[in-house]
Amino acid sequence: MIYLLTLRYKTKKMKTKLLLLLAITFGLTVQAQDGYTFTLTQNSGYNYSVKAVANYNSVMGMDPDLESFGFAIMLQDGASIDQSSLVLPYGSLDGGTIFINTAATLDGADPGNDRSSNYIAISSGSNLGFPGHSAGDEITIATFDILGSPTTGEISILDNASGLASLAFGSLDSFINADTTGGNTATAVYQGQSGTTSYSFATLTVEVNELTGYSIFPNPATNVVNIKGLENTLSKVEVFNIAGQRVYNSVSNMETINVGTFNAGVYFVKLSTEDASITTKLIKE
Repeated sequence: MIYLLTLRYKTKKMKTKLLLLLAITFGLTVQAQDGYTFTLTQNSGYNYSVKAVANYNSVMGMDPDLESFGFAIMLQDGASIDQSSLVLPYGSLDGGTIFINTAATLDGADPGNDRSSNYIAISSGSNLGFPGHSAGDEITIATFDILGSPTTGEISILDNASGLASLAFGSLDSFINADTTGGNTATAVYQGQSGTTSYSFATLTVEVNELTGYSIFPNPATNVVNIKGLENTLSKVEVFNIAGQRVYNSVSNMETINVGTFNAGVYFVKLSTEDASITTKLIKE
Protein backbone atom coordinates (compact mmCIF):
# COMPACT_ATOMS: atom_id res chain seq x y z
CA MET A 1 0.00 0.00 0.00
CA ILE A 2 1.33 3.47 -0.90
CA TYR A 3 0.32 6.54 1.03
CA LEU A 4 0.65 9.95 -0.60
CA LEU A 5 1.29 12.77 1.87
CA THR A 6 0.70 16.32 0.61
CA LEU A 7 1.92 19.29 2.66
CA ARG A 8 1.31 22.95 1.85
CA TYR A 9 3.66 25.72 2.91
CA LYS A 10 3.47 29.51 2.91
CA THR A 11 7.02 30.07 1.71
CA LYS A 12 9.60 28.18 -0.31
CA LYS A 13 12.14 28.68 2.50
CA MET A 14 9.93 26.90 5.06
CA LYS A 15 9.36 23.97 2.64
CA THR A 16 13.09 23.50 2.04
CA LYS A 17 13.92 23.48 5.73
CA LEU A 18 11.19 21.03 6.60
CA LEU A 19 12.14 18.55 3.87
CA LEU A 20 15.80 18.72 4.94
CA LEU A 21 14.81 18.09 8.56
CA LEU A 22 12.75 15.06 7.59
CA ALA A 23 15.60 13.61 5.54
CA ILE A 24 18.17 14.09 8.29
CA THR A 25 15.98 13.01 11.20
CA PHE A 26 14.29 9.96 9.72
CA GLY A 27 16.60 8.96 6.86
CA LEU A 28 13.48 8.81 4.69
CA THR A 29 13.70 6.26 1.88
CA VAL A 30 11.22 4.62 -0.46
CA GLN A 31 11.68 0.87 -0.81
CA ALA A 32 9.54 -1.66 -2.65
CA GLN A 33 8.34 -4.60 -0.57
CA ASP A 34 9.77 -8.04 -1.26
CA GLY A 35 7.33 -10.38 -2.92
CA TYR A 36 6.37 -12.97 -5.52
CA THR A 37 4.27 -13.12 -8.67
CA PHE A 38 2.54 -16.28 -9.88
CA THR A 39 3.04 -17.92 -13.27
CA LEU A 40 1.57 -21.04 -14.91
CA THR A 41 3.64 -23.72 -16.68
CA GLN A 42 2.56 -26.68 -18.79
CA ASN A 43 4.84 -29.62 -17.98
CA SER A 44 3.36 -32.21 -20.38
CA GLY A 45 -0.09 -33.05 -21.67
CA TYR A 46 -2.62 -32.13 -19.00
CA ASN A 47 -0.01 -31.67 -16.26
CA TYR A 48 0.63 -28.12 -15.02
CA SER A 49 2.52 -26.26 -12.31
CA VAL A 50 1.96 -22.95 -10.56
CA LYS A 51 5.24 -21.22 -9.70
CA ALA A 52 6.11 -18.29 -7.44
CA VAL A 53 8.54 -15.89 -9.15
CA ALA A 54 10.71 -13.98 -6.66
CA ASN A 55 11.33 -10.25 -7.12
CA TYR A 56 14.21 -10.12 -4.60
CA ASN A 57 17.40 -11.88 -3.52
CA SER A 58 16.98 -13.82 -0.28
CA VAL A 59 19.58 -13.30 2.45
CA MET A 60 22.30 -15.96 2.47
CA GLY A 61 21.82 -18.34 5.38
CA MET A 62 18.30 -17.07 6.06
CA ASP A 63 15.91 -18.84 3.70
CA PRO A 64 12.38 -17.40 3.61
CA ASP A 65 9.72 -19.10 5.76
CA LEU A 66 6.57 -19.72 3.73
CA GLU A 67 3.49 -19.15 5.87
CA SER A 68 0.61 -19.53 3.42
CA PHE A 69 -0.52 -19.12 -0.16
CA GLY A 70 -3.60 -19.55 -2.33
CA PHE A 71 -4.72 -19.20 -5.94
CA ALA A 72 -7.67 -20.04 -8.19
CA ILE A 73 -7.36 -22.09 -11.39
CA MET A 74 -10.12 -21.39 -13.92
CA LEU A 75 -11.38 -24.22 -16.15
CA GLN A 76 -14.32 -24.91 -18.42
CA ASP A 77 -17.12 -26.78 -16.61
CA GLY A 78 -16.60 -30.51 -17.12
CA ALA A 79 -12.88 -30.26 -16.38
CA SER A 80 -11.35 -30.22 -12.91
CA ILE A 81 -8.11 -30.67 -11.02
CA ASP A 82 -7.21 -34.28 -10.23
CA GLN A 83 -6.77 -33.97 -6.48
CA SER A 84 -5.04 -37.36 -6.28
CA SER A 85 -2.28 -35.98 -8.54
CA LEU A 86 -1.82 -32.73 -6.60
CA VAL A 87 1.73 -32.19 -5.30
CA LEU A 88 2.34 -29.34 -2.82
CA PRO A 89 6.08 -29.28 -1.97
CA TYR A 90 5.68 -26.78 0.88
CA GLY A 91 2.53 -27.83 2.71
CA SER A 92 -0.83 -29.54 2.46
CA LEU A 93 -4.28 -28.34 1.47
CA ASP A 94 -5.88 -25.97 3.93
CA GLY A 95 -8.96 -27.89 5.09
CA GLY A 96 -7.94 -30.92 3.02
CA THR A 97 -9.92 -30.09 -0.11
CA ILE A 98 -10.07 -28.03 -3.27
CA PHE A 99 -12.88 -25.49 -3.19
CA ILE A 100 -14.75 -25.40 -6.52
CA ASN A 101 -17.03 -22.45 -7.24
CA THR A 102 -19.51 -22.82 -10.11
CA ALA A 103 -21.81 -20.08 -8.88
CA ALA A 104 -23.99 -18.30 -11.44
CA THR A 105 -22.32 -15.04 -10.46
CA LEU A 106 -19.07 -16.26 -12.03
CA ASP A 107 -20.80 -17.20 -15.26
CA GLY A 108 -22.64 -13.88 -15.26
CA ALA A 109 -19.36 -11.97 -15.42
CA ASP A 110 -18.15 -14.15 -18.27
CA PRO A 111 -20.98 -14.23 -20.83
CA GLY A 112 -20.86 -17.01 -23.41
CA ASN A 113 -18.69 -19.21 -21.20
CA ASP A 114 -19.43 -21.77 -18.52
CA ARG A 115 -16.46 -21.83 -16.20
CA SER A 116 -15.60 -22.95 -12.70
CA SER A 117 -12.87 -22.00 -10.27
CA ASN A 118 -10.68 -24.55 -8.50
CA TYR A 119 -9.24 -22.85 -5.42
CA ILE A 120 -6.09 -24.25 -3.83
CA ALA A 121 -4.77 -22.86 -0.55
CA ILE A 122 -2.35 -23.89 2.19
CA SER A 123 -1.94 -22.52 5.67
CA SER A 124 1.04 -24.20 7.25
CA GLY A 125 0.37 -23.53 10.94
CA SER A 126 4.13 -23.54 11.37
CA ASN A 127 6.46 -21.86 8.91
CA LEU A 128 7.88 -23.99 6.10
CA GLY A 129 11.34 -23.55 4.66
CA PHE A 130 11.33 -21.89 1.23
CA PRO A 131 14.52 -22.34 -0.82
CA GLY A 132 17.04 -19.52 -1.01
CA HIS A 133 16.73 -17.68 -4.31
CA SER A 134 17.70 -14.77 -6.49
CA ALA A 135 15.34 -12.29 -8.12
CA GLY A 136 13.68 -13.93 -11.12
CA ASP A 137 13.97 -17.49 -9.79
CA GLU A 138 10.83 -19.64 -10.19
CA ILE A 139 9.77 -21.87 -7.29
CA THR A 140 7.17 -24.59 -7.96
CA ILE A 141 4.45 -24.41 -5.31
CA ALA A 142 1.86 -26.76 -6.87
CA THR A 143 1.71 -29.40 -9.63
CA PHE A 144 -1.45 -31.18 -10.78
CA ASP A 145 -3.23 -33.00 -13.63
CA ILE A 146 -6.47 -31.88 -15.28
CA LEU A 147 -9.34 -34.37 -15.50
CA GLY A 148 -11.85 -34.48 -18.32
CA SER A 149 -9.40 -34.28 -21.28
CA PRO A 150 -10.75 -30.86 -22.39
CA THR A 151 -10.20 -29.85 -26.02
CA THR A 152 -11.90 -26.44 -25.78
CA GLY A 153 -11.58 -23.47 -23.46
CA GLU A 154 -8.48 -22.72 -21.41
CA ILE A 155 -6.73 -23.10 -18.08
CA SER A 156 -5.75 -19.89 -16.33
CA ILE A 157 -4.85 -18.36 -12.98
CA LEU A 158 -7.62 -16.02 -11.89
CA ASP A 159 -6.46 -12.39 -11.86
CA ASN A 160 -7.27 -10.58 -8.60
CA ALA A 161 -8.20 -7.49 -10.63
CA SER A 162 -10.70 -9.33 -12.85
CA GLY A 163 -14.47 -9.00 -12.72
CA LEU A 164 -14.78 -12.68 -11.80
CA ALA A 165 -12.55 -12.21 -8.75
CA SER A 166 -14.42 -9.11 -7.60
CA LEU A 167 -17.76 -10.96 -7.77
CA ALA A 168 -16.30 -13.59 -5.42
CA PHE A 169 -15.62 -10.79 -2.89
CA GLY A 170 -11.99 -11.80 -2.35
CA SER A 171 -12.67 -15.47 -1.63
CA LEU A 172 -10.81 -16.53 -4.80
CA ASP A 173 -7.93 -14.03 -4.58
CA SER A 174 -4.34 -15.17 -4.99
CA PHE A 175 -2.03 -14.51 -2.04
CA ILE A 176 1.31 -15.55 -0.58
CA ASN A 177 2.91 -14.72 2.76
CA ALA A 178 6.54 -15.42 3.59
CA ASP A 179 8.83 -14.19 6.36
CA THR A 180 12.31 -13.10 5.25
CA THR A 181 13.62 -11.69 8.54
CA GLY A 182 13.54 -14.64 10.91
CA GLY A 183 10.63 -13.14 12.83
CA ASN A 184 6.97 -14.00 12.59
CA THR A 185 5.77 -11.36 10.16
CA ALA A 186 4.93 -11.74 6.47
CA THR A 187 7.51 -9.49 4.83
CA ALA A 188 7.19 -10.93 1.30
CA VAL A 189 3.74 -10.88 -0.26
CA TYR A 190 1.82 -11.55 -3.49
CA GLN A 191 2.45 -8.95 -6.19
CA GLY A 192 0.34 -10.10 -9.14
CA GLN A 193 0.97 -12.34 -12.14
CA SER A 194 3.86 -12.61 -14.57
CA GLY A 195 4.93 -14.66 -17.56
CA THR A 196 2.38 -17.13 -18.94
CA THR A 197 -0.88 -17.25 -16.98
CA SER A 198 -3.17 -19.18 -19.35
CA TYR A 199 -3.10 -21.99 -21.94
CA SER A 200 -5.70 -22.82 -24.59
CA PHE A 201 -6.69 -26.48 -24.67
CA ALA A 202 -7.73 -26.09 -28.31
CA THR A 203 -4.26 -25.07 -29.53
CA LEU A 204 -2.04 -27.15 -27.26
CA THR A 205 -0.19 -30.12 -28.69
CA VAL A 206 -1.19 -32.76 -26.15
CA GLU A 207 0.44 -36.12 -26.54
CA VAL A 208 -1.86 -38.61 -24.82
CA ASN A 209 -2.15 -42.30 -25.64
CA GLU A 210 -5.90 -42.78 -25.50
CA LEU A 211 -7.73 -46.07 -25.35
CA THR A 212 -10.30 -46.76 -28.06
CA GLY A 213 -13.17 -49.23 -28.22
CA TYR A 214 -14.08 -48.89 -24.54
CA SER A 215 -17.42 -47.68 -23.23
CA ILE A 216 -19.36 -47.63 -19.96
CA PHE A 217 -23.12 -48.17 -19.59
CA PRO A 218 -25.70 -47.35 -18.43
CA ASN A 219 -24.92 -43.64 -18.31
CA PRO A 220 -26.63 -42.04 -16.40
CA ALA A 221 -26.47 -44.83 -13.83
CA THR A 222 -28.04 -45.60 -10.47
CA ASN A 223 -26.28 -48.76 -9.29
CA VAL A 224 -23.94 -50.87 -11.44
CA VAL A 225 -21.92 -49.51 -14.37
CA ASN A 226 -20.64 -51.99 -16.94
CA ILE A 227 -17.34 -51.65 -18.79
CA LYS A 228 -17.38 -52.82 -22.38
CA GLY A 229 -14.48 -53.44 -24.78
CA LEU A 230 -11.87 -55.55 -23.02
CA GLU A 231 -9.67 -56.47 -25.98
CA ASN A 232 -6.66 -55.16 -24.07
CA THR A 233 -6.09 -55.82 -20.39
CA LEU A 234 -6.98 -52.95 -18.10
CA SER A 235 -4.59 -52.30 -15.24
CA LYS A 236 -6.70 -49.86 -13.24
CA VAL A 237 -10.21 -48.43 -12.98
CA GLU A 238 -10.67 -45.14 -11.12
CA VAL A 239 -13.58 -42.82 -10.46
CA PHE A 240 -13.16 -39.14 -9.51
CA ASN A 241 -15.77 -36.66 -8.30
CA ILE A 242 -16.13 -33.13 -9.68
CA ALA A 243 -13.63 -31.86 -7.08
CA GLY A 244 -10.97 -34.19 -8.46
CA GLN A 245 -11.06 -36.51 -5.44
CA ARG A 246 -10.69 -40.21 -6.20
CA VAL A 247 -13.73 -42.02 -4.81
CA TYR A 248 -13.16 -45.44 -6.38
CA ASN A 249 -10.00 -47.37 -7.27
CA SER A 250 -9.77 -50.97 -8.45
CA VAL A 251 -6.97 -53.09 -9.91
CA SER A 252 -8.96 -56.34 -9.88
CA ASN A 253 -12.59 -55.95 -11.00
CA MET A 254 -12.39 -54.57 -14.55
CA GLU A 255 -15.92 -55.29 -15.74
CA THR A 256 -18.27 -53.42 -13.39
CA ILE A 257 -18.33 -50.43 -11.03
CA ASN A 258 -20.82 -50.25 -8.18
CA VAL A 259 -21.89 -46.60 -7.84
CA GLY A 260 -24.96 -47.29 -5.70
CA THR A 261 -23.49 -45.50 -2.66
CA PHE A 262 -22.27 -42.48 -4.62
CA ASN A 263 -24.03 -39.13 -4.20
CA ALA A 264 -25.93 -37.94 -7.26
CA GLY A 265 -23.80 -35.79 -9.53
CA VAL A 266 -21.04 -35.72 -12.15
CA TYR A 267 -18.09 -38.13 -11.97
CA PHE A 268 -15.16 -39.05 -14.21
CA VAL A 269 -14.28 -42.72 -14.91
CA LYS A 270 -10.64 -43.30 -15.87
CA LEU A 271 -9.74 -46.63 -17.50
CA SER A 272 -6.02 -47.38 -17.77
CA THR A 273 -3.74 -49.98 -19.34
CA GLU A 274 0.03 -50.04 -18.95
CA ASP A 275 0.54 -47.44 -21.70
CA ALA A 276 -2.78 -45.70 -22.37
CA SER A 277 -5.91 -44.38 -20.70
CA ILE A 278 -9.31 -42.85 -21.37
CA THR A 279 -11.47 -40.67 -19.12
CA THR A 280 -15.26 -40.64 -19.54
CA LYS A 281 -17.88 -38.49 -17.83
CA LEU A 282 -20.44 -40.43 -15.78
CA ILE A 283 -23.73 -39.10 -14.40
CA LYS A 284 -24.93 -40.69 -11.14
CA GLU A 285 -28.68 -40.30 -10.64
